[in-house]
Amino acid sequence: MIKILLAGAALVLSAQSSLAFYVLGDSISATRHSWPQIMREQYGSWIRADVQSMRALVSYEESGDFLGIDGHGPLAIMALGFNDGSYVGVDLTTPEEYAKKLRETVARWHKAEWGFNKVIIVVPPDTPVSEQYHDDVRFQARLYCALMMVYWNQKWLHCVDWNDIGYYDNTSDGLHPTEEFSYDMAAHMYNEIINFAPEALR
Repeated sequence: MIKILLAGAALVLSAQSSLAFYVLGDSISATRHSWPQIMREQYGSWIRADVQSMRALVSYEESGDFLGIDGHGPLAIMALGFNDGSYVGVDLTTPEEYAKKLRETVARWHKAEWGFNKVIIVVPPDTPVSEQYHDDVRFQARLYCALMMVYWNQKWLHCVDWNDIGYYDNTSDGLHPTEEFSYDMAAHMYNEIINFAPEALR
């Protein structure tokens, strides 16, 4: 009987894990009151969050166990970019290198290596502390989104811009969102996902 119960529990966890969606993010997504954590608590979303302060896309490489959730998840969310702008500001990269890494990473995520069915890119936010190099990286992400979604009509890709819901005016330190606004971000992301990849929320 115990073996049967354990086997059943393992199947449940496996089913939940296979439906988890993946988030790669920086400090905006990593705090105790960040939007992924709120989605877990408010909506019961099953998320694998690979989030860390100061992380930049141009310096990030996926680990060998990148997809402990099963290798063919329904959705991956790229929420990196602001720090890439900071890297540009100290001559560690360029907006063009960021764009190249974004294209390559999304291509790996979608079919080639990891097999995510759908991908969401969060456009690096414009904030009160943004400089021209942050704006240049933001432009590269928006350009890539426009080309992929409009010009090439790639239905598996979607882009989210938190500035559409007022990110700029709701930061606690000029960069990170206030705790209250993080709830708005979570609600917005939930609605975006339910419309684009509802299977990731089942």
